[in-house]
Amino acid sequence: MSPLSYVFFGVFGLLVFCSAVTSEESPPWPRMEEQLRKDLFSNYDKNVRPNNTTIISFNGPFIRDVQLDDKTNAIEMFCWLNFQWQDDRLKWDVAKYGGVDLLSVPVDMLCVDDIRVIDDQPMVVRSTGSVLWVPPAKLRSSCAADLRLWPRDTHACNITVGSWTQSALMVDFDIQSPPEESNMTGSTWEVLEANSTKEPKTYPCCPEVYVDVALSLRLRRHAPSSTTTIFVRPSPRSSSPVFPPSPSARKVTIEDFVLVLDLIFLIYVSVS
Repeated sequence: MSPLSYVFFGVFGLLVFCSAVTSEESPPWPRMEEQLRKDLFSNYDKNVRPNNTTIISFNGPFIRDVQLDDKTNAIEMFCWLNFQWQDDRLKWDVAKYGGVDLLSVPVDMLCVDDIRVIDDQPMVVRSTGSVLWVPPAKLRSSCAADLRLWPRDTHACNITVGSWTQSALMVDFDIQSPPEESNMTGSTWEVLEANSTKEPKTYPCCPEVYVDVALSLRLRRHAPSSTTTIFVRPSPRSSSPVFPPSPSARKVTIEDFVLVLDLIFLIYVSVS
């Protein structure tokens, strides 16, 4: 074998060795993520709060639709909530885990400080210990409807978000941004004004202070068809009777019939 051949096989062997060492030092991303999950949650107790007082940053919510039922005096808001807080137990060294900087974690694996909404969505955890949770929600509350100006009526409604069992010493809120409308095209209601405020409260049962986020909405009905039905009168006045002429019966015209309907509605609104 020529000296050139020895050089070739030597270089080839060195490249194979270096490739093997590199693959051992830099495992694939899924393997590093799997190892990271094991390390983070092996001793993680989701029933223990991350801090003495957990400060939850509250953004929005992002309102998708609002429904007000004037029969049951109930308001429903379909929205995206936005919570963010710090959990130092979830910090990790990015370099140690091959550059993995964030994880998508099921909501039932983390401490959520007694905040519950429907359709729980995964949380995003970053290497700094920051936890981001943006779940869709349907918030329901009572709201007395005043229909005296129907169908041009406006209503002021409030919805409360907060912890049910943990006081301000355990859970507090930091409001980052007010509610915003998001793709409400076709909704029956228009949001004229939306605000969110932090409200500390005390209850007869307990000496501790509890903190809620109060969402206040001012709504206006958006129903052009109803406006036309009530306020647009037949013109010109119809002289054709609805019922066949009779010597012993009054002739009821279309306009008189509409007037009767208006009176019935006004009576219904005044007693509701």
